[in-house]
Amino acid sequence: MTWEILNIIGTLAFAISGALVAMQEDYDIVGVLVLGFATAYGGSTIRNY
Repeated sequence: MTWEILNIIGTLAFAISGALVAMQEDYDIVGVLVLGFATAYGGSTIRNY
């Protein structure tokens, strides 16, 4: 259970960091969502291997 919670927190951290970078670059809402999702997915994949 503890590892699952830490996994969720890590995924959220990657998503937030990607969304913050997109907002700094003045992306629209779709760009923020796409970059946040891509960063979370990529970061989680790298972290799990």
